[in-house]
Amino acid sequence: IATKPHRYARRPEFGIILGVYSGTYLAKNTVDSCCDHFKVSNETTAFIKFWSVLAVNAGLGVFWKDPNFAKIFGTKAATSVPVVSYAWWVMRDSFHMLGGVVAPDYLEKRYGWTKEQWRYAQVSFPLLVQLFTSPCHLMGLDYYNNTDSALKERLQRTAKKFVPTVSVRCVRMFPPWSIGLVANREIRQRMTSSMNQID
Repeated sequence: IATKPHRYARRPEFGIILGVYSGTYLAKNTVDSCCDHFKVSNETTAFIKFWSVLAVNAGLGVFWKDPNFAKIFGTKAATSVPVVSYAWWVMRDSFHMLGGVVAPDYLEKRYGWTKEQWRYAQVSFPLLVQLFTSPCHLMGLDYYNNTDSALKERLQRTAKKFVPTVSVRCVRMFPPWSIGLVANREIRQRMTSSMNQID
């Protein structure tokens, strides 16, 4: 990546990740802007944001990214993805959108947090939620890679991989969901302020 970034940018994995994150950011910003403009209540904003961002993120992530990644990085020859894997991945993304995307904004307005308190929450929440999303992620992959295993065996494999998976996912989620969403708000607020001055 560091020495030949142009080659990495041409890889299908890069395009998939870029598409998922871009779509999710666009959905969140659209909901925030519309709810701010129409002065929608905090509770209703959180409700709309959760379902709208989940629909986009899960649509792009669960039904596009995850099947392709399972086939690219799977431990067996590429096959069709079972429905139960999709169910686990939708659950994973539901936890993530609720805890990492919706909760910091909602709690900020609910309890009158300062800008600094919101930043701490936005940086930490996407990492803490990995304690819940990682098992869902692993179970979805296990159903794809091991079609005939018993539930006990699946849980044992998931437990064995839990700590390293949480660690890796925290490192991977930190740039787009912790730092990225903090930067996203700063950029969005500056753009909104500039447009208001023009008006």
